[in-house]
Amino acid sequence: MEEIERDVGTMDGSTDTVRAAPTFLIPAIQSAYANLQTANSPLVDATTHPSLEAAVTVLGEWLAYLGDPSQIYPGVGHYAAAYSPSRGQPGMSIFYQWWYALKKNLWGGGMSPGEPFVGTVNFSDTSIDGGDYLDETTYNMFLHLLEGLTAGVPQHFTGDYFGGHRDEIIIESLNDAILELSGTAPLPRRGYGLCHGGRQDTPGFGDPDPRHWGWQPDQDLDFDCLDNFADPLLALGTAPTTFGRAASENRSTYMQALELGRHIVGENVIPPGESGYIHQVGNAGQADPHMGDQADLFRTFTYKPMRLQ
Repeated sequence: MEEIERDVGTMDGSTDTVRAAPTFLIPAIQSAYANLQTANSPLVDATTHPSLEAAVTVLGEWLAYLGDPSQIYPGVGHYAAAYSPSRGQPGMSIFYQWWYALKKNLWGGGMSPGEPFVGTVNFSDTSIDGGDYLDETTYNMFLHLLEGLTAGVPQHFTGDYFGGHRDEIIIESLNDAILELSGTAPLPRRGYGLCHGGRQDTPGFGDPDPRHWGWQPDQDLDFDCLDNFADPLLALGTAPTTFGRAASENRSTYMQALELGRHIVGENVIPPGESGYIHQVGNAGQADPHMGDQADLFRTFTYKPMRLQ
């Protein structure tokens, strides 16, 4: 998710960032769906797209959930421990796949050959200089297109990326996302490489009901493989560890929060490893047993108090 800029909102597990992009873009999906219904477009025909209406409804429900402060601040104190803007939310699964389908259809020549509606500029066209620049297209860029002349950063491109088919490309991309999610093939832009070679794919749900597509992040951090990330030689003769896995979810492996006042208060969490290096105990070839003490805190976005005196 390197192309998603934090000021618009990343799709990670943090409370403050996952809410922004859906807030801007789900209304565009809802509007496009309503417009195409009025126009009796085949893209919204319930016979050929039986899960589309439910998917739009799920997105709307998720948007309402993200915008409900009582879910985040149930009373006094910090974020509610039970509030998760992404985990288990089918709206997150749909939105994630829709975004990447939209990128392909609008700026990448189409999700598949023969797509009826594609954008007028193909950033994946390598015939220009050999480069594929699709991942340079961002949420920000799409938002500014939707805002037009009122955008905070108006676009200098004088043409029409949508080619007059904005609503069609938006809903066509949602239909493409539904097709991926309801199948069982590996989902685009999901999955991760394994420590000792190979790959773990994340399959579709094999279920046509969008309400069953609860988001679960990829467990792409392997705490028992960090030695290899730093230098394979550091792992030679090292006894295996059992620190487990976690989801990166667009965050650093060291996290801290500080409240700067007359009395400084801080929280942090330190999962196993530092810059890919797990310290070995003497010459025993074993990791320090306390290296994994905070792994569960990291997995659950939980912090511990810092001693700052």
